[in-house]
Amino acid sequence: MTPEIPRNRTIERFNAPQENFSRGILGVGLPGFGPKIEGKVRDNWVVKEFGERISITTDRQSAFDKMICAVPGKGKVLNLLSAFWFENTCDIIPNHMIKVPHPNVTIARQAVDTLEIEIIVREYMARSSTSTSVYYNYAELGRRNIYGIDFPEGLQANEKFEKPIITNGLCPPLQWWVGGVQDGWVSNW
Repeated sequence: MTPEIPRNRTIERFNAPQENFSRGILGVGLPGFGPKIEGKVRDNWVVKEFGERISITTDRQSAFDKMICAVPGKGKVLNLLSAFWFENTCDIIPNHMIKVPHPNVTIARQAVDTLEIEIIVREYMARSSTSTSVYYNYAELGRRNIYGIDFPEGLQANEKFEKPIITNGLCPPLQWWVGGVQDGWVSNW
């Protein structure tokens, strides 16, 4: 039995100065396309009759699941960068992209089923109080085995790890799917 994965989690707005949110695209509405599915950065609509998804990449910037500001132009750069790689790797592996009619918009095939994954590459023991952070689990909860990785005694906040580690950002952890970690790297993909 696989654990339930949270879907369409709402990102809350950080208590930051209003000017942090005064420029850039924070969100988009598309009347007539059904309910909006809001992610950290993208606003999505599923057009079932065509089997397609409309994805609009906003300028929202988040940290630790809190929206901290809007970065004007960020959405356009992210969308066009993604489009570049989807276009230039489609001969290696097929992908979902159909077209990019606007720098912030991607029209894609809608997946029949999805597996939501969030991968985090960690190089430092970043001081954080979020429940998914290595620091919180290590310093606050006293755990030494986090995400299947054994951490030594004596690590300090913001200390650089011996080598980067890859973990997932979802709760519960994806070890049921990934197959575990070997030498600090996710294995069995």
